Amino acid sequence: MIINDPGGQTFYDVYSEYNHSLYSVLAGNRFIFYKFKTISVFNDFELGYQSLNYIRTFPQRILNPDGTIEYLTDYSKQKNITENLFGLGVGLGLKNSITSKVDLIILIKLNSYVNSSFHGLFGSANTFAAFTGGFIYNFYHYCPVIS
Repeated sequence: MIINDPGGQTFYDVYSEYNHSLYSVLAGNRFIFYKFKTISVFNDFELGYQSLNYIRTFPQRILNPDGTIEYLTDYSKQKNITENLFGLGVGLGLKNSITSKVDLIILIKLNSYVNSSFHGLFGSANTFAAFTGGFIYNFYHYCPVIS
């Protein structure tokens, strides 16, 4: 929709969105590039599928009796949008080995939708940042075999 404002401004593709939900299934790897005693600094890289769901509404132009113009949301023309996206994430983190099986982790990561309707990898409209902290329990611990 295009809105031509009486003040001389033109607005293209005017709409509003709400009720966003993002579901992600991602797989990746961590690459430790610096280690000092029990603390490791690592890069995090992930790829996967993301499903973005939201509702898009469009404005309705209303001309009031006093000559003023209002634009109100027309919920009768709302659209449910689902985008199937390819996700890419890169991050930087710290890992502290507490025991041989338990690690403390702190990670900051940027994720982007590669094939979104918003253009540009890591563009502002299709990128989000995540700050993660927690504990990791290692079920598998490398043990070299001596022959």
